[in-house]
Parts: sequence; C-alpha cells; structure tokens
Amino acid sequence: MIKKGLYIITGLILSIVLFFISLYIFNEPILKKSNLGPLKTLTTVFFPPNDLYRPLVSTPIESLEISNATILNFKNKYSGRHGVAISIGKDEKMFDFTEIAPELTLKLDFYSEEGDLLLSRAEKNGWSYLGAKDIGYVFMTYDAPSGLPLGLALRCEVTVLNVNSELNNNSSKLNLIIKKISDL
Repeated sequence: MIKKGLYIITGLILSIVLFFISLYIFNEPILKKSNLGPLKTLTTVFFPPNDLYRPLVSTPIESLEISNATILNFKNKYSGRHGVAISIGKDEKMFDFTEIAPELTLKLDFYSEEGDLLLSRAEKNGWSYLGAKDIGYVFMTYDAPSGLPLGLALRCEVTVLNVNSELNNNSSKLNLIIKKISDL
C-alpha cells in the first residue's frame, strides 16, 4: 500500500516537472498561438522568451511637427496585445510620463505589404508605463492576430495631429516604438 502511494506521488511529481520543461522548450510556439488561454499565461509568467517585450521597431522621433509622418516597418512575432508608444530612456529627467500625460494626438495607419489599409485610428488618450530600460506613454493597443496579422511585413504611418510646444522642442530625445505588452 505504501509503495503504491509512493509510485503515485513520484508519477505526479514527474508529470508536473515534464509539463514545466515542455513549457520552457516550447515557449515561442505557445506564445505565437492565440487560443491557448491558461497555457499561454503560464508560459508568459514562468518562461517568457528573451525578446517577448523588446520593441518590434524603434525609431528616434526627428520632429513632432503637425502633419509630420513617421513610417515604421515591422512584423508581429507573438500573439496578444501590442502597443504603439513614445519612450525615453530612464536616465532622461525631461519627461515623467507617469505624472503628466503628453499633449499629443497621433493618427496611426497600418498597411499590409501590398499597401492595403488594415487599421486606422487617431489616438490622444493612453497610459504611461515604467519599463526596465525606459519610461513611456502608450497611445494605442491592438491585438495580433485578430487586429493585425502575425509574421507578415507591416507598415505603420504615424502622423502628428496635435502637440504641445514643450514636447515638440525636446522630441529628439524621444523614440517611437511598437512592442508586445502584457496580456495579463
């Protein structure tokens, strides 16, 4: 009777260990699927790939003049929420997006490689974030693959519709980024 209980406990422990090892080994394929629910959450929490939250594209903002457009070319790698944001290094003391929302309105147009318009929005409201290497302000989110496809070349045209002068005068220290953000 005791032996049978030990076998059950050992089998259960080995099953759990093998389950977590498989999450570690297959973390990227799991996070590319959009319909895996709790399995995706466990993978994100315990075994996220090194590049999960790195920007898909980052470009310095040359000017925040009204009607000025910036083009970002990128591919979505993982399913889930993605954000379009402006960011600044943590060492910069010029802006603290966690205390003051920037007076900036952006129009975002997403196109396929063939030039088909996939998504278009004008966004003013968003939220600040505090990352490991930067702080920033997310203007817009979208879901992949339901909003924009995974693995296909995309082009985002970001046009400034409204900006305050302080932000515009210091725009050279800012980056425009698109990156995966938390689904939790």
